[in-house]
Amino acid sequence: MKNYILGLITSLILIAIFSFSSKNNNIKTVSKAEEVPLILKEYKTHQFYVEQAKLWKEELKLNKKDENAWFNLFKANRFAKLTYNDEHSPELSWQQNEEWIKEANHLLEGKEIIKQIEVNIPKTFMAYYLKFYNSIDRSEKFHLLEKAYAINPNFYEIYDDFIAHYELTGNEVKRKEFNKKWFKSNDFSENLLNYNFNVLSSLKENSIIFSYGDNDFFAPIMLQDALGVREDVTIINIPLMVHEIEYRNSAFKKLNIKQFNKDYGKDFSEKNMKEMIDYIIANKSKDLPLYFGLGCHESLKKDFEDKLYMIGLALEYSEENIDNLAELKNNFDNKYLLDYIKVQFSNDSYDATSNNANYIHGLSCLYDHYKLSGDVTKMLEMRELALIIANRLDGDHLEEYKTFIAKHFSK
Repeated sequence: MKNYILGLITSLILIAIFSFSSKNNNIKTVSKAEEVPLILKEYKTHQFYVEQAKLWKEELKLNKKDENAWFNLFKANRFAKLTYNDEHSPELSWQQNEEWIKEANHLLEGKEIIKQIEVNIPKTFMAYYLKFYNSIDRSEKFHLLEKAYAINPNFYEIYDDFIAHYELTGNEVKRKEFNKKWFKSNDFSENLLNYNFNVLSSLKENSIIFSYGDNDFFAPIMLQDALGVREDVTIINIPLMVHEIEYRNSAFKKLNIKQFNKDYGKDFSEKNMKEMIDYIIANKSKDLPLYFGLGCHESLKKDFEDKLYMIGLALEYSEENIDNLAELKNNFDNKYLLDYIKVQFSNDSYDATSNNANYIHGLSCLYDHYKLSGDVTKMLEMRELALIIANRLDGDHLEEYKTFIAKHFSK
């Protein structure tokens, strides 16, 4: 079977769907302050964050000692900045965004919010936490996070910061401790855990998988730490490998790759990330299986198109031709847990439709195979699952894509 660049849907389309996930919610005007969820839990529209920044600012006029109000004000402004580029300048990273603050008079930079917090609620849990959160070098300000935790150890929204810190510093024992705490809080998306369980299930033993964002990083390591799922897999976050030398060399030590101490500073450019990927491929053991997560930007994979094979929810890197059809069949038939796509028994606020669209390519390849081989039962099984996923995709920008899927799976 040909490599991943052939089939119904190219990975470029899949990643385009993934990147549009921030626009799945319809824009609506709200009239009262609402809790602003962490983006890892629920991705709202840019307009939602802008509006909430205004409403929480008004709430604080009534009570400037309200720590929760300060937290929501901070998150609303932070996420307004983070999502601004999706609406206005997608070619830039959110860290490079300096125009967002001009969008509305009520928007505030993080440093300005911190100044006001220092005046109104100094030496509180939220003062320590948000000073840490807003710092440029969080490793130097980690003591502030520890002070916040000492005041309120049950505030689950800080657990990811501990996990990130201990991952960067190579402290697996403490990372596991906080992942177990976070899992027990029941506040992590079940949809994300289900999806990433299937990602991990796709991979060969003792493999590496490249990840790019938060969702394809925190979810799999939670599965590893809290539930013992596929602890043999090494998850490599490419932006962190560029930015954090300590994290990079800790990963390289684990993988028996010679250290690489080039300092990229804060430059998360495509050039630097590709250089890091090239270095790992060139220096890893030849028999160490390597995969790209589907969340990795297309530009990071384009140099390897003839060496990447679609095996379901990951792309397997191989210098030699492999039978990825056999792997696809094995993953969908024997490894993936797919009931969560068909029926949901929990009120999970995280919109999983963009992730689930990543199943479509594998399903289309299997559908075509079963059609040619005359296995009507399996062909219809692939069609049913693909159409369930497609029908849940929301947004005008996806209508053409949904029509394309419907036509292909009706042939």
